[in-house]
Order: sequence, then structure tokens, then C-alpha cells
Amino acid sequence: MRPTSMNSGNSFSVLQHAQAGDVATDPYPFVVVHDALPNELCDALIAQYPRLDALGVDATQNNSRWSIPVPEASQNVAIARIWKEFVAYHASPAFFDECVRVFGEHVVRLYPHIFPDIDALRSVRLGIRDRDPTGDCDFFLDAQISGNTAVAQASSVK
Repeated sequence: MRPTSMNSGNSFSVLQHAQAGDVATDPYPFVVVHDALPNELCDALIAQYPRLDALGVDATQNNSRWSIPVPEASQNVAIARIWKEFVAYHASPAFFDECVRVFGEHVVRLYPHIFPDIDALRSVRLGIRDRDPTGDCDFFLDAQISGNTAVAQASSVK
């Protein structure tokens, strides 16, 4: 079992200001976090957002979805270090622990046949999607840098 803490202490975390008591339950458990990130971090992420051409994204395609998962982002030289750290944190055991801190009681309530108590949820074996072997993990984590190309004509995302 991983140790847990009351506060992430990580400025990268989108849940750093969220508490279990902030969770709304209708129509499902969710939380709205105003000013989730420090302004300086948000400004840095905006300024260093990867250029589409450097990622190999064809920006001429109409309304096309693209995503760079954490294993790929960590190896891509076109992605700034701050973005690599940001997505890596959101696919880490520390962030999973924050999710359990904020949403854990709702997971146990909704899935008691899988997680009879919070300790069962905290003790899952974690891995990174598309990196770690399936037999070694209960949950796969991922965070992605994603976007859509511009919309030139009405369409659904592909």
C-alpha cells in the first residue's frame, strides 16, 4: 500500500485544492476546481504548449483529434520538460492517491463488489497504459497532451 497524505503538496496537480467534501454526486461524482493550477504554472504550460507540426500533427485536417500519451510524451524531444513533468505527474501513483483522497468514498460506494473498503482501493497495483504488462497491474494510468485541429467545416471529431 502506498502512503497517503492530506494535501498533495504538488503544484502540478489539478486536484491540489480539491477535498472529498467538494465532490458533487448528481448525476455522478465530480468536482469543479476553480483556479486548479497556480497562475505561473498555467502561464508556463500555455507558453510551452507543443507546436502541432513538431508533434507530427497535420493541422490542415478538419476537426481531427490528436493525443500524445505519457509514455510517448516522455520520449518526445519536441515536448518541453514542464509538459513532460505535468503529464507524468498525472499518471503517477501520487496522483492516483489524490484521486482516492478526493473520490475514494464514492468509488467504494459505487463498486462495493470490487472495493469493499478504501484500503482495497488504495492497494491496487498501478501501471502506465501502453507501457506496463497487463498481468502486473490492476489499473493503468495515463495522462495525455491532446487537442483538435481547427474546424473549417461542421463535423464530428474523428
